[in-house]
Amino acid sequence: MLKNEKYKGDALLGKSYVAAFLKAVNILLTDRRSLIQDIEALREMLCDNSDLEKEQKELHTDMVVLVDAVQAAVNENARVAQDQEAYQRKYNQLVGWYDKVKNRYDELGQQIADNLARREPWTFH
Repeated sequence: MLKNEKYKGDALLGKSYVAAFLKAVNILLTDRRSLIQDIEALREMLCDNSDLEKEQKELHTDMVVLVDAVQAAVNENARVAQDQEAYQRKYNQLVGWYDKVKNRYDELGQQIADNLARREPWTFH
């Protein structure tokens, strides 16, 4: 058998696979709009950030309150003589709470960014 004859046979076989594949795809995608709508609905469900954004907004409010509380404690300590050990405990407690809230806030920000990145490949133009 000649080398060229084998190649022609493979090419014909490959063409029939391509034709069969295209025929199958066309059958499956006869209702393309409906399929795209279903995929977009699935994307919205899987990549929804509304709950994450709501929690992040609440955490931001908590962070503002904690920053104000820390500032008030520092100001009071500067104005009024008080037990420095008690002040330090109060200060450390407020800063600890702030750090926990800030860490959760940052985690949510990363989850939101991850969802947005995951969403992009599913966008149809």
